[in-house]
Amino acid sequence: MVTLSSEDDWYSRDYRVIEGGPFLGLSDLLSDHVLRNTEGTITMTLDGLYSIKVYHHDTNFGEALGSHDIVLTDGMDANSVVFSDVPTSGTSVELDPKAIPAPNSITTRDFNFFVSGGSQVKIDFVSTGQGGGPPTSPVGGHMSFNRFELTAGSPCDFDGGGCVLSDINLLMAQGDLVDGVSVGSGNLYDLDNDVDVDDITKWLSLTGTKNGYGSPALHGDTDNLDNTSPTPRSVDITDFQNFLGGFTGAGSTGEVGNFDGNGVVDITDFSNFFLPSFAATGGGTYGPGQSIPEPSAVLLLGVGAVLVPFSLSENEVRFNR
Repeated sequence: MVTLSSEDDWYSRDYRVIEGGPFLGLSDLLSDHVLRNTEGTITMTLDGLYSIKVYHHDTNFGEALGSHDIVLTDGMDANSVVFSDVPTSGTSVELDPKAIPAPNSITTRDFNFFVSGGSQVKIDFVSTGQGGGPPTSPVGGHMSFNRFELTAGSPCDFDGGGCVLSDINLLMAQGDLVDGVSVGSGNLYDLDNDVDVDDITKWLSLTGTKNGYGSPALHGDTDNLDNTSPTPRSVDITDFQNFLGGFTGAGSTGEVGNFDGNGVVDITDFSNFFLPSFAATGGGTYGPGQSIPEPSAVLLLGVGAVLVPFSLSENEVRFNR
């Protein structure tokens, strides 16, 4: 659900259309405005997991309009200023009647937000200045908000950057996933009813699907989790070398061999997570779109002379008013 509201004295207005330039195709949207007549706040309240792009352009008063901050309250932060002093692009037709609305640029801002346990997301556009006109200008302090685009997020994307390696490191940072981490209902990192090592497996499955593959990403893959189909993925000697670096104290994140999320790179990561994947792929690729091959031999690896058997949408919502 999307709710747009204001404290007082606001309305919608259809102003002069854009008549040329690269944004001519957006003329109908950019000439429609949700306006305030005084300084204040326009509030957009939503429920869901989204990325959002907001448009701030004026075809009548243009740069005489005021600037504003974009302030976000979501499931992770309260009253966080994501952008400061955002200007309103435009052409000052009322101040210069001969001006032709044909902008070469318009003001947009992109950011992400999260909902936790059904909590609301609130985005405030808060006046911060009088704009390009003099302090006595009748449009000083006005704001213009034309349009927004929402894109549904993915549960494996915790930071808005796609389902990539940084996300699994954020998941592991929640605590010892082998012991399990107690969290409240709707926690961002809870993919299967509690935050534990099973969430890593779930994340790998979601990431494989999100990035266009026909199979999950694998435990033990330290350097291909950012890939998208059709780029092949692999669990190979490079991953083994990365594991050895973590095993000797280089770190405790996913790219250096912490495959079970307990904050330590140890023999359990090697035997329970890396070796099964390495054996299943034969030390080679497992993508794009292919299932994991059935094992058929044995693999000898040189860590302690271990003999290891081969066993093993986007939806977009637009606002136009």
